[in-house]
Parts: sequence; structure tokens; C-alpha cells
Amino acid sequence: QTSQWINSETSVEVVLSNDNDTLYSGECLIKDQVESGDQIVLCLKPLKIEAQRFKSKKFRSSRIDTSPLPNISFKHPFTRKLFDLKVVNLSGLGFSVKAKPSSNLFLPGMILPMVEMNFANSFSICFTAQVIYKKHINTEKGEINKSIIYGLAVLNISSNDHLKLLSFLHQASDSNLYISNNLDMDMLWRFFFESNFIYPEKYKFLQSNKAEIKSTYEKLYSKKSNIARHFTYQENESIASHLAMIRYYDKTWLIHHHASNRTVSFRAGISVLNQIGLFSNDSYGLYSNHMNYLLCYFRPENKFPNRVFGGAARTINDSMKCCLESFSYFHFKEQSKTIIDGSWSWGLTKTDNADIEELQAFYAHKSSGLMLKALDLANNSNGKDLYTAFSESGLKRNRHLFSLKFEGRLKAIIMVNIADVGLNLSDLTNATTILIIDQDNLNYDNIKMALSLLSAQLNIDNFPVLIYPSKFVEDNLIEKEYCLWILDTQYGDRYFNYVNRLTRLV
Repeated sequence: QTSQWINSETSVEVVLSNDNDTLYSGECLIKDQVESGDQIVLCLKPLKIEAQRFKSKKFRSSRIDTSPLPNISFKHPFTRKLFDLKVVNLSGLGFSVKAKPSSNLFLPGMILPMVEMNFANSFSICFTAQVIYKKHINTEKGEINKSIIYGLAVLNISSNDHLKLLSFLHQASDSNLYISNNLDMDMLWRFFFESNFIYPEKYKFLQSNKAEIKSTYEKLYSKKSNIARHFTYQENESIASHLAMIRYYDKTWLIHHHASNRTVSFRAGISVLNQIGLFSNDSYGLYSNHMNYLLCYFRPENKFPNRVFGGAARTINDSMKCCLESFSYFHFKEQSKTIIDGSWSWGLTKTDNADIEELQAFYAHKSSGLMLKALDLANNSNGKDLYTAFSESGLKRNRHLFSLKFEGRLKAIIMVNIADVGLNLSDLTNATTILIIDQDNLNYDNIKMALSLLSAQLNIDNFPVLIYPSKFVEDNLIEKEYCLWILDTQYGDRYFNYVNRLTRLV
């Protein structure tokens, strides 16, 4: 009876899979239907000659023709036959291969669960790919069907294998551009001083924590890690520009340490800025990179980041795509307290889901931007996977959330971040962030008491404090003001459009 339910005049959705993977899915027409005993044999024709894998965007990965080009090897998912094909062109998210038309090798929509790409036997990477399109190309004599180009997209790849691919591509486009290469530490520190990235206050911080910072930077710059990336423009055996990023929240990467030495190269600073844009454009769609958001802190009086990041947010003018938030900053140096003064009628408890919901309601009314999502405060996440990734890299990362309450009413949520000293040279990765929800009855003395208690409980002292909203703090207590810039990477097109226009003007 069920054979009568098949309407050969309509299309059908076909899904082919094995025990572990889906190998093909697509809409097909029934070309022929033959009954044999209690079985039905269908001949199907795919309706689409091209599969739409990713959201269309203006700023796409550039495909380059390198020499020599890599090869891919794989077992065909249906025949299990081993193939080895030459790559025609390559990008950070896809590639093309050429084949004879008689082979009928691929079907658009087909998934290859395991592909190995070999770069002249120097290194190889492994990934899952999907066939996106099939195109016939003409020969020099104008004859058709002499060869076919298949386009494939990378669906899943490890973070470190993707880094190898992007490093190769960036080097192919400009031999002076490097991603996460091994750097001589003396050369790096010399560059930081010569570029004036290290000023007296920062130098004092470096000197007082010299041994710890040296150890941290050896781990960041000498070992391969899936939570840290650095970008350099190197010329004449010198670093001309540098920019780094670190996965500091579950789905968020912190951009920091942007410095440039104009005496070596005038355009180097722009080059690494473009480089990190290209990197994120090729990375955010891959789950293994955990790059839903990019953020950076900058001082509003610093013209370059304010023009680039601040200008992008103001131009995009949509806080759900790109936003700016302002924080007041001061350094907490008070003595720790383990005993609460009897007259202090406040409570300090661990943050629960109800407190997070109240924070979300406050922020939706105050800003409705990206901050809570980017800082892992949209839910009470424990961040276990992130902390494990830090530990595997030999680095420290932890976070504690506390709620400051008066007579049972939530007044503020305090987020205490703990990391290796010098992970960020402004030590903002060790900052305590206070999010003020209700200012009634709340003053600096109450905040100071809460910070003193947390200092004793968590065994921390002399740490930076960021307060939001920035206008809460009395003017005489503010040491600095910081802007927090956040970009939702799926809307990167609008950011790249602004930066490209800006760099052309520069």
C-alpha cells in the first residue's frame, strides 16, 4: 500500500546516511519508478545544481591560486574508493577541484566526512567538506564538457588545523604577514618598547611581575594553542606591527595589544588590522573556533581605536550588531576584610538564575546591546570547556559571580575574573566588573566593603575594577574611562565595509 503514496509528479526530500554521518540531503525529482516484488527502485534527479551552505555575504573569503597547490585525498562516501585530486584554488572556507566529466565524481550537497589536504608533503590538515557546486568549463578551443570544476566548502575543522590553513594563505598573499608564528621574545619586547606601546605605568606593572609575565608569554607565543592568536607584520628581521587576540569568554575573543612601529613600516598597523578582519571572517562560521563575538577595550582619548572600533559602532548604529559600552576604572588597593562590620546591613551571595534574569531585564531597558551575551552573562554559564582549554595551554582562567543585595533587593552583580598576570598588559583580564542594577542606597563605601570581602575570600589584592554604568562613580574616584566595543561576527560585513573605506582614506 505504501507504494501508492509515492507521487512521482512531486519532488521528494532525500537523505542518505551511514551509521555515523549524513552523506547527502537534497530535493529530487522521481525520474523513474520500478516495482520488483515487495521492493521499489527509484531513479532520482537532483533539482539543484548548487547547494547554499552559508549565509551570503559581501566580504567573502578570497580564493587564491598558489604554487604549488595542495592535493586532497578522501574515500568516496558511496563507493568507498580512494581518490586524490589537485586543488585548483583555495580560501579559508573552501576550495575547488578539477575532474573529468565522465567521472561524475560529486553530487552538489554531498558531504565528505574525512578529507585530508596535503601541502607538498610539508604539512597536512583534516576536515569535513560539502560539495557546493558543479560547473562545466570550456577548453582553449571552446569545446564544452572537457572538464568539470567542483566547489567544496569546509564544514568542520579543528581550530589548530584551520590556523595552519589561514597561516599558509596569509603568507601567500603577503610574505610579511604572519599568524601565530614562533616569535623571539627579546625581539617582541624590544618592539613593544620601540613602538611606545609600553609607557611608564605599564613598565612599572611589568617590572613588579616580571617572572610571571615572562612565563605567560612563553606559553602564548612559543606554543600552539587553540585559545590565543597573534598577528605580526615583519620586515627586515624586525616586527613592524603586532595585534593579538585571546578567547576569553566561551564564544568571545578579546582583541588587544595592537601596536605599530612606523619607523619600520607606515602601513604595517593597517595591515594587521585588516589581517585580523580577514581571519575572523574565515573563522566565525566554524564551531571549533567559538567566535560568535569580538570585543576590545580602549580609552576614548586614544584616537586610532576610537576611530576604528568606535567609528564602526557609530556608523553601523545598531547595538544588536555592534555596540559600545562605557566603564569607569579604578585600581582597588584597600586592605582585605574577613569580618563584616555589624552595622553593615548588606548581603553578598553567589549569583543565581533569578539574579541573572534581573540583570537581563535591567540591561534590556538600559542598553539592549551585546554585552551580556559576549561576557557570558546571558545565562549563568559555568564556562567549564573554556577553563579546560586554558588549563591545557598551561594558563589560568576562572570566574566568580556574586550578587550585592540590600534588604534582599539586588543592587549589583560583581564578576571577578582571574587569569595569569600579564595575559593582558593593562591587566583587564584580571579585572573585577561591577554591574550596577539599582543605585538607591548604594555608594562607594558599600562597594569598597564588598570588594574587601571578596579580596579576602578569593585571595586577590591590588586589582583593577570596571564599573557599569560609568556615571555611577564619583568623579574624584575615577582614574580612567574605558570603552568596551563588541561585534556580533555574523554581521561582520558592515564592520568590514566601514574599515575598508577608512583604510582607503588613510
